[in-house]
Amino acid sequence: WILFESAFVMTDSHVMDPFEGSKEDVMEAVSKLKVVYESWNDVRTAGKDRNKFEALNEEAVNLCTEIEWDLNDLEEAVGVVSQNRMKFAHLTEEDIVEREEWVRDTKLAVKRIYADLTDPKHHSKWASIAKEMSKTDRDKELEKTGKDKWQKAEDAAIQDHQEFINNQMMQQERAEIKQDEALTDLSHAMTRLKTHGENIHRELKVQDKLLDDMEGEVDSLEAKLAVAKNRLERLVRNSNDKGKICCIVVGILILIALVATYFILKK
Repeated sequence: WILFESAFVMTDSHVMDPFEGSKEDVMEAVSKLKVVYESWNDVRTAGKDRNKFEALNEEAVNLCTEIEWDLNDLEEAVGVVSQNRMKFAHLTEEDIVEREEWVRDTKLAVKRIYADLTDPKHHSKWASIAKEMSKTDRDKELEKTGKDKWQKAEDAAIQDHQEFINNQMMQQERAEIKQDEALTDLSHAMTRLKTHGENIHRELKVQDKLLDDMEGEVDSLEAKLAVAKNRLERLVRNSNDKGKICCIVVGILILIALVATYFILKK
């Protein structure tokens, strides 16, 4: 601000006033902003070139920011002049008020443009505007690009969907193959169990028959032993001859040995 204030020095009876020079720079930037803003509005309304829309939007927003900075500097400069009336006596109160009003009006106009540039509805509306392009516009776009970009997106979506279905079908087929293999193994296991069961059943029937036969033979031998015992007892009672008793005992032992040998050979 020392440099700025020193610019208001009287030289050869002329006042060096940098406000007018800065004002001209700001007005030139505002004029450029209006041109860019009008172009931005045209592109937004047409809704055909989104890249150009975004480029113009960025350029206009940057201009608004730069102009606002310059206006803030000028506003502070006017405040300095207003507070140092003796130093800047060549400026009347009307000049200061006029400058304040110009800065205020310019800032208001720039803020309105900035608000419109950053309005979310313009950016969200762009997608709906693009979808509402007429068939003629889409045909022109098709002639330029060689293929409709919307059709590309649709083809990609259909391809992704088809790949997903194919993957699901392949997974299902692999699961069915594994299930069939498991059922086949289970069937073979059941067949083996059935065969083992039938073999065990036949073996039990044979063993049961053998046990029946053995039981009959045991009963027959028990009856014969009982008869032999009774005869032995009668002989013991009727005979006192030790020799006969010995012969009888030997005979019984031989009989028992024969029975034992029979069972051994039978096994």
